[in-house]
Amino acid sequence: MATFEGEKCPALHTQPFDRYEYTIRGYQWLKDKLQGEEGRRQMAKVKELHLLADKLGCTSAQLAIAWCLRSEGVSCVLLGVSNTEQLLENLGAIRVLSLMTPQMVYEIDSLLGNRPHSKKEARA
Repeated sequence: MATFEGEKCPALHTQPFDRYEYTIRGYQWLKDKLQGEEGRRQMAKVKELHLLADKLGCTSAQLAIAWCLRSEGVSCVLLGVSNTEQLLENLGAIRVLSLMTPQMVYEIDSLLGNRPHSKKEARA
């Protein structure tokens, strides 16, 4: 799961592309991908993830980081930040981790359809 700041990432805009200036040569592939059926499905998932984050009182970045941290085989999560505010926001995922009930994890895994396999499942 990857997250971006909505205002700085065209992939998270839900308005039609014509409203934005993303018709620069070289980005037509992105426009086509996001406006296609698969793009609409992905955007619906993003909207659902934002709702889950709101439900937990956190940002989508914090939700994504907490989701990664709770995985059995994960020993660390690499954070990419460009300023102190982003670092502090990302570190807030530690608080969110304690809010991630098995039901919440199941909801996210079901929505994304990419539940990480446990060590037992990997050996089978």
